[in-house]
Amino acid sequence: MAQQNIVPRLPIQTLLQLLRFLTSTTRLRLTILLTFFSILSPVISSSATSTTRSYPSSHPVSSTIQKGFNYASTTDFSSNFTMARSLNFTSARLYTMIEPSTTADPISAIPAAISTNTTLLLGLWASAGSDAFSSELSALESAISTYKQPFVNLIVGISVGSEDLYRYGSQQQTQTQNPGVNADTISSYVDRTREVLHNTENGIAEDVPIGHVDTWGIWRDFPGIETVIEKIDWIGMNTFPYWQSNDDNSPSNGKSLFDEAYQATLKFKKEVWITETGFPVLGNRSGESTPSTNNAQKYWRDVGCGELFGSVNTWWYTLQDEGSTGSEPSFGIVGKNGSVLFDLSCKGVGKQSDDDDTETSSASSSTSSGANPQTGAGTATTTLASATANAAAGSRWKWRWRSADISPLARSSRVVKLLASATFFYI
Repeated sequence: MAQQNIVPRLPIQTLLQLLRFLTSTTRLRLTILLTFFSILSPVISSSATSTTRSYPSSHPVSSTIQKGFNYASTTDFSSNFTMARSLNFTSARLYTMIEPSTTADPISAIPAAISTNTTLLLGLWASAGSDAFSSELSALESAISTYKQPFVNLIVGISVGSEDLYRYGSQQQTQTQNPGVNADTISSYVDRTREVLHNTENGIAEDVPIGHVDTWGIWRDFPGIETVIEKIDWIGMNTFPYWQSNDDNSPSNGKSLFDEAYQATLKFKKEVWITETGFPVLGNRSGESTPSTNNAQKYWRDVGCGELFGSVNTWWYTLQDEGSTGSEPSFGIVGKNGSVLFDLSCKGVGKQSDDDDTETSSASSSTSSGANPQTGAGTATTTLASATANAAAGSRWKWRWRSADISPLARSSRVVKLLASATFFYI
């Protein structure tokens, strides 16, 4: 008779004991694995982060929203910075790095900014030719070497030029002193500026973001503007509905024209800074716009309080106008006697809280620069708040992802930890 294969049958108690053993072994292994990755993960993350590469054309920008005024090179900077600070405006935009009547001495705004803790949007004048721009770079180098970290800490950005493309594309290119430059020249100037910043002692200024300032119509359709966009970290936009006499530029439509101008700069997915905007308190009529303190206050509240202050980097035009008799039109919010010309309060308007409201105060006289006409027409279809979010998604978040301390390798280790934890608790 053939022998049968007999499979031994284990008692149920034995099977349960075996199952408990296997389960406990698996848990032990997973516990060891989880502990191993917990210890190793910071090392992996640190190692991977150290190899993260920053991109020279997309430097980080300040996370603090700037609010300031524009200042000419002949300004009494210490007095004006103090006056502006009393109005809760703590930033200053400059047009040049060179002190007047010198070849390449750093502008006196720098020690005034350090003493008053005023942040700076520096300007390199770019419309006067290559040699003049070299002098601007020399002044920048000298300023960083002289004032070092206290100065660099106040720099929120550097503007390579101001409305140079506008001058080049208009009748002003026939001028011999400041004819403007084309897009390729601005691009080359940006490269030269980056090289100077990179070569500063210990690289203390190499991460300063670089931009270019021009009128909104230039950003919309100037030939070759893409070559500039590729080089810069932020866009500086100047816009004055007052000058748009071919449109309905009545004070009641000022906000809509501003929104249109802002929207026109967003297609490049770069962060946009408002480098000049305002409304005149005195001057001749332009289209449907009549300069007056009432109309200036309306624009201040509609655009400044309602959309900009506390939300977008803004340098208002302007604190005071240049000259003892004033300029025409006059955009200054403070008169020659140092008194504020209209109520600057933002109460009940936009995102400004009571604590952030601008306070009126007396201040001494100062000077500022003149405004330039703007170009462009159309209909606004996007509000500033939504437009700001869209622009940030295109540039700010890209930088933050590149500079984040979570590299692909570090993310992989965290995924393994997560899977191990899930398996551990499932078992």
